Amino acid sequence: RINPALQVIRISAASGEGMAEWLEWIKGGCRNAITAKQRVA
Repeated sequence: RINPALQVIRISAASGEGMAEWLEWIKGGCRNAITAKQRVA
């Protein structure tokens, strides 16, 4: 199956391009996990 909501982040190991966007994506996932955990508690 294809996930139409899938977010693609292009990252270059050589130039570092896309790293900031990827790190923000990671941070957003952490914030979402913390929020979800707080709702359950």
